[in-house]
Amino acid sequence: MKQIVTQSDNLSQVVSNVNEGVHVANVDHDVINMQKEVDTILGYTGDMRKQASELEHRAVEQRGQSTDMMNKISGNLQDALTNSKQVERINELTDEILNISNQTNLLALNVSIEAARAGDAGEGFAVVAEEIRVLADSSRETANNIQNISEVVNNSVFALAEGANALLEFINTSVVSDYENFVKAGQEYSNSAVYVNKVMDGFHIKTQELKDLISSMVKAFEEISASVDEGASGVGNVATSTTTLLDNMRKISDQADISSQIAEALQVEADKFISV
Repeated sequence: MKQIVTQSDNLSQVVSNVNEGVHVANVDHDVINMQKEVDTILGYTGDMRKQASELEHRAVEQRGQSTDMMNKISGNLQDALTNSKQVERINELTDEILNISNQTNLLALNVSIEAARAGDAGEGFAVVAEEIRVLADSSRETANNIQNISEVVNNSVFALAEGANALLEFINTSVVSDYENFVKAGQEYSNSAVYVNKVMDGFHIKTQELKDLISSMVKAFEEISASVDEGASGVGNVATSTTTLLDNMRKISDQADISSQIAEALQVEADKFISV
């Protein structure tokens, strides 16, 4: 009987422990909150991936536009540099003018000499010779001025050529390289966003599996708790009935003892009666 009561107490303790296990539901609540946070992060990574894709697209588009513009500028500069070399032709022409001017001046000198020899008959030639000399001097002065201007223009053209070449080199090395880096950065940014999104997707799946598992555990604990409660109740009833039975048996035993005592007393009286 004591064993039955002891087992009943143990079963009640098991029921209490199982009920404590139902607190796993609190963990399920924490997992749900964690899953919500994961969903929020997934939203952020989705936006980040979209922005990275747009950044990469803009970088590629701007790189193409810049490349076309730089090619056009480069072509125009090259044409301008080629045309600027025509300034060298001016030097050649002024040299020819100076040469002609010298020859004309020499011719005027010869005409003047011949006019002087001719005397009065050469006065007309002397006038022509003077006009030729004046023209030659004027041509020489003009040619010298052109050469001075041409030298300034040449220096400016050379400076322009050096600056244009430096600009083209800068564009081809730095600007193009920067756009390449922009495109590369956009691609890396996009790849990183995709990777993070992939990881968070996996984490989301795992948290969902954990949530389902904990829900199953909670349900199992509830079923076990109900079964143990039912078993404990049954054992408790058995223990109560057994206790009542023992009490009744104890009463019967007491009554039997009393009956035995009465029987013994009757036997003593009977023996006395026989002896008489």
